[in-house]
Amino acid sequence: MGETGLDLIPERLEIEDGAALVAFERPGATMATLLVALPAGNILDPPGEEGISHLAGSCLERGTRRRSHEALFSIVDGAGAIIEITPGAERLVLELRALAEDLPLLVPVAAEILREPAFAPDAVEIVRLETVTGIREDLDDTYEVSLDLALDLLYGPGHPFARRVTGSIETVERIQPECLAAFHAERYGLAGCAFGYAGPHDPRAVRDLIAGAFGGWKAAARDADPDTLPSIFAPPPAARRESKSMPHKCESDIALAYPVPPRAHPDFPALILANMVLGEFGLGGRIGREVRDARGLAYEAYARLPLARGPRAWVARVGTSPEDVETAIEVLLAEVRRIAEEPVPPDELEDARGAIIGSLPVRLETLAGFARAALQMEFYGLGIEYLARFPDRIRALGPEDVMRVARTYWPADQASIGVAGP
Repeated sequence: MGETGLDLIPERLEIEDGAALVAFERPGATMATLLVALPAGNILDPPGEEGISHLAGSCLERGTRRRSHEALFSIVDGAGAIIEITPGAERLVLELRALAEDLPLLVPVAAEILREPAFAPDAVEIVRLETVTGIREDLDDTYEVSLDLALDLLYGPGHPFARRVTGSIETVERIQPECLAAFHAERYGLAGCAFGYAGPHDPRAVRDLIAGAFGGWKAAARDADPDTLPSIFAPPPAARRESKSMPHKCESDIALAYPVPPRAHPDFPALILANMVLGEFGLGGRIGREVRDARGLAYEAYARLPLARGPRAWVARVGTSPEDVETAIEVLLAEVRRIAEEPVPPDELEDARGAIIGSLPVRLETLAGFARAALQMEFYGLGIEYLARFPDRIRALGPEDVMRVARTYWPADQASIGVAGP
């Protein structure tokens, strides 16, 4: 039992082809949550078909080869359950939340949605139009544009970690239903899948239920294993910056980016603590306090760490008035430099530790929170004792650890900066 009063060590059970279930058994619960993560994110999109993974994932709920969208969701809605699908950069996630007694009914439905999508032309066209509309909105959003610029500088245009998950208007408009079916056949399968569960069932019963619904599911592509990820790129030898003029906008956005190691890297807990101090504690950590509160330069300022298997980007964001862009960048870089060169005072460090550790029981207040934690432990290779050990790992970190990772991963003179606005 941990400080939260919860048993934080789940059970891990293998299924087949490297797929595994990590399960928190919560006796007495009336609900259950099951998540599955497939290694079918946009880093696998073929050249010229950027956005195909997102489009395919967004079409899954629109009907299968056996049942229409309406027939599928009459079952789901009739049970008072929820099935949600989220395509992403490295993975696609299906989340099922239902009454525990309905799990045997609904797991096969979830498997059917993932295994047997119809990709009917009319359904694909609806999703395509929605996707293109979203891309157009992003292309007119100063933050999204500034982020695109920063990532292009960091990784190079077209790199899997730089490109937009949804693809481009040009690529999305030319992807046809048969392309989606081919991508699905090549990339969707049980190999490399991670399952996370929380609910009252015995984990072995859940494993058997999953094996019955998903067993024998093979992807055609030999390299569908998600561990084949683009390698990390060191920050450029000098700071680089690119701006895009958007004259019709009133505000400007700044995105500052660095590559950071994968979620399972030994330095990641120290990065979590450093990021809490610099860009997340309270209303944006030091960045928020200095750029927004003390200087009045920003309406929004914060930094976020990615959850990823590969070296995705840590991004600091500042939204400001056009006349304050240069000053805001100077202050932002000064804070990045300060956390690498000056030890964080004991009180500030303890506050950051407390915020990180204190957020754990909040994230685990629900079965869905437990299931998401279970999925992360498996998908990112953290190990089933990760949550139980996490508070002690954070407590063991000192100011020297924060300075070390900041110097290593956030060198102020090697930043990639994108600016968009008038």
